[in-house]
Amino acid sequence: MSEFNVPEHTMGAIRRYVDDGLYPGGFLTAVFENNLFQAIANADEYNREKLRDICIHIYNNEPNGCWGQKGIVEEWAVEVWKRKKAVSID
Repeated sequence: MSEFNVPEHTMGAIRRYVDDGLYPGGFLTAVFENNLFQAIANADEYNREKLRDICIHIYNNEPNGCWGQKGIVEEWAVEVWKRKKAVSID
């Protein structure tokens, strides 16, 4: 568990999505999209138990532009990927 009480495997997926634009899988995609029913349906036992802590972490520590509703998640991933691609070309 991390300092935010988020499972380590989940924190890794959060970092890869926020920093690298890589989709985090069904559970975290649903969390970032504010889709509670889908998040619970896709959660493993560790994430289901820590769903509140995961949401608190995202709300307090991740950029507002990376979460909120369905279209935002896709837009974030595309924009981060474009920025990273542009940096690697330069």
